[in-house]
Amino acid sequence: MRIHNILYPTTFPPVDEIAFVHALKLVLSVEGALSILHLDPIGSLEEHFHYPDIRRTLVKWGILKENGEYGDDQPSKFQVCTSVVKDKSPMHALANHLACHKADLMVLTTRKQSGLGRLHSPSLSNLAAGKTVAMTLFLPEGARGFVESEKGGFKLNHILVPVDHDPPSGQALKAVKFLQRFGDPNSIKITLLHVSDGTRPFPDNHPYPENWKRDIVAKTKSGSEHIVEFARNNEVDCIAMATAGRHGLFDAIMGSTTEQVLRHAPCPVLAVNAFLAEQL
Repeated sequence: MRIHNILYPTTFPPVDEIAFVHALKLVLSVEGALSILHLDPIGSLEEHFHYPDIRRTLVKWGILKENGEYGDDQPSKFQVCTSVVKDKSPMHALANHLACHKADLMVLTTRKQSGLGRLHSPSLSNLAAGKTVAMTLFLPEGARGFVESEKGGFKLNHILVPVDHDPPSGQALKAVKFLQRFGDPNSIKITLLHVSDGTRPFPDNHPYPENWKRDIVAKTKSGSEHIVEFARNNEVDCIAMATAGRHGLFDAIMGSTTEQVLRHAPCPVLAVNAFLAEQL
């Protein structure tokens, strides 16, 4: 899975800092290009926001010296560009941007939103979890991340991969291999979790590595509740899951399984569109 162009859309509230450090660390690691997109409702004043201080962050991480020179851990080539889009609807602005600019990965913060209000006031995360972006790293508000803000190191020891027969999980497995690059491949624990209703066996339609643990949970509540509960009880650092967007009225009101997980996840969620990710 080739990741080069990373998009970080934001309205710049303080809570977005965790998404910024993940976007910056990932672009350094893949030697790619980071696009910081400020989604600004029409009528707001530009002096009310400022772009993240990339230089100060690199100094804090020990990558850049105070005099502007790189230290011993000088990164290879990477690019950062910033832009502002004024639009009353951040959703509309982001959709237009994605229609014109390639993004292999999007990184953004999610905020809690549920119920019928989602039909009239959908969040940016709902758009990304739908049928627009191939792969998105969500940082749920209040959740712990796997990039250390102060030192810039990765803390990625346990990845949870919910698997089912539909949507197919093949692309999520590729995403796991992408994440494995940022930790010790010999020590990262991978758990495949299948929430079973008792009618179908563990989905074996993909060649899972032998050292990936399989876990089957008998369904006693919604699949998303089982996934979140497992992540909370087992010190999961990231959830990687395939999504097929929304299907029908129930998903439109309650959200897809991925969106339901996002509302309560204790850690980042890497959502991979099961059908669009093949282009990566």
